[in-house]
Amino acid sequence: MRLPTLRHKTQLATRFLSRQPLCEQVHNVLRRMIVEGQLKPGAKILEGRVAAILGVSRTPVREALRQLESDGLVVSRPGYSTRVTTLTVADIEEIYPLVAVLEGLAARLATPRLSNADLDYMRELTDALACYARSGKIQKLVQADTQFHAMLHERSQNRRLQRIVQELRGQVERFEYVFFSSKQAVRASVKRHKNLVRVLKRRDALAAQRSLARQWDLGRRAVVSMVREKKMALEKPEEISRPLPTPMKTLTATL
Repeated sequence: MRLPTLRHKTQLATRFLSRQPLCEQVHNVLRRMIVEGQLKPGAKILEGRVAAILGVSRTPVREALRQLESDGLVVSRPGYSTRVTTLTVADIEEIYPLVAVLEGLAARLATPRLSNADLDYMRELTDALACYARSGKIQKLVQADTQFHAMLHERSQNRRLQRIVQELRGQVERFEYVFFSSKQAVRASVKRHKNLVRVLKRRDALAAQRSLARQWDLGRRAVVSMVREKKMALEKPEEISRPLPTPMKTLTATL
């Protein structure tokens, strides 16, 4: 099952990729590799090596690494190499409660504004979640989940809320890949998404707020457990030593 409107979005993005600044392309390549776990926590990122592999100068790589540090995905120290940040329980406990409050608020504000077409679209996305869960397509799961929540953000009609929650969701995305790697967690998440759609159809704004806030709290508990069990911080950090995909192909593939 394909995500609704995804093909159109991919075509539109591909059309404008050539206009994207080079530093942003490098940033998106490295960010995607970190978020998806291709670059593990603690991995060393060598500026010169990345530039050589991607066929660009060091300047866009340096700018991209600065942005990644601002995103909280890498850490750099003068005189030392840049490394991918570790996934810590402290980060989860700090970020998830904020997201839970904001997502719950978005659900409450959006409930009276959702059209029947919006609710049908969200139901289709829950079906897509179930389909991707069975096939183990984690990237597609994350995309479908993001689109599901984006509908609530948009219909909340609160631009400040949208901006803040979007920034926090960008930090949460890395943990989402951890969460969706568990089949048990995904099955439970799909059930909660379907239940939320039923609540939204009843136009019960307060129940929707409580339901989504609880959903994020349960997600927090699950991710904390997974991070502790898997010990996400590497004892022997790796370096980028294999070919990276070109910025154009990587960006196109991730949309």
